[in-house]
Amino acid sequence: MRFLEKIGAHIGATTVAVAVMAIAAAMLWIYPPALDEVHHGLFYTTRVSYICSPPLARALAIALGVAAALMLLLLNKVYTFIRAVTNLQATLLAALLAAWPAAVVCGTAMVLPLLFTLLVILVFESYEQPASQRRCLTAAAVISTGCLFDYAFAVLLPPIVIGMINAKAMNVKTAIATALGLIAPPWIVLATGLAHLSQFNVPHVEPVTLSVLDIGYSRIMVANTVARMSLIALCIVTLSLMIANVAATESNRLVLRVHNSVFHLTGVTVVVAMLVDVDSVPTLLPLLCLTAAHEVTQFTAHSRSPLRYLLPLLLLLAVPVLFIVCLVVTIDV
Repeated sequence: MRFLEKIGAHIGATTVAVAVMAIAAAMLWIYPPALDEVHHGLFYTTRVSYICSPPLARALAIALGVAAALMLLLLNKVYTFIRAVTNLQATLLAALLAAWPAAVVCGTAMVLPLLFTLLVILVFESYEQPASQRRCLTAAAVISTGCLFDYAFAVLLPPIVIGMINAKAMNVKTAIATALGLIAPPWIVLATGLAHLSQFNVPHVEPVTLSVLDIGYSRIMVANTVARMSLIALCIVTLSLMIANVAATESNRLVLRVHNSVFHLTGVTVVVAMLVDVDSVPTLLPLLCLTAAHEVTQFTAHSRSPLRYLLPLLLLLAVPVLFIVCLVVTIDV
């Protein structure tokens, strides 16, 4: 037990965090370039290959992941919503991204975590500020603009809006500002001729079926099965820890509960979105990794058990295994 406690006491150290992030970045860099996915939004269809070359896209994706990890550190340092100064959030986020390298692409997948951390600032700053029309308008307009290019940005809307309500910042004026923020971007592109109604993309939804539990026996099918089961396990761990954290922080100040509720709601929204549309899983996976990193960190910070660092250690140890599994899948494909 003392061994685990000693490791746990140093797992949030800056040197360990930097080392893990550097190793994760190196793993992501050597991973074969992921397939260039097409993203459909309200009026536009986007593809990364239209913007930059594969090496540059990979570098930008890693830079976005690092920026999201640093934003988590900054958020907790400024608002201390975990009630502990720790680098564990950023460490776990970098490690989890390296565990599923195929999802780390320069596009919506890596923009979502960074954008979420920026929108969280608007929610935190709106706490008990009824005159938050500009913040609500900005958050809604940014999400709506993203939806023009990819419907996946819509997953940020429920947690941000509900977060504003929990922060006691939502009233008639802020509700109108939010509605205007959602309407303005598509209205502007239509009014200026940048898009036409004929370009409207009907959302395609393919719900998850029990086929995700199918188990194969060839090397490639076993690797795919391990990757799917690991993702299911991550969803279960995230939701389970979310429930435990809500119960553990019930006696905390309201402002801390409001701040953490944004992460809780995002985790639930992401899991539901994945169940509703299985095609969105690669795009939403980095955002799920961010919420999972938060839930694990909060659970570790509040728990008094000597085994509280066992879960983060197991996640870090599982990263190389999942990376190799993803590598097997990619090479065989």
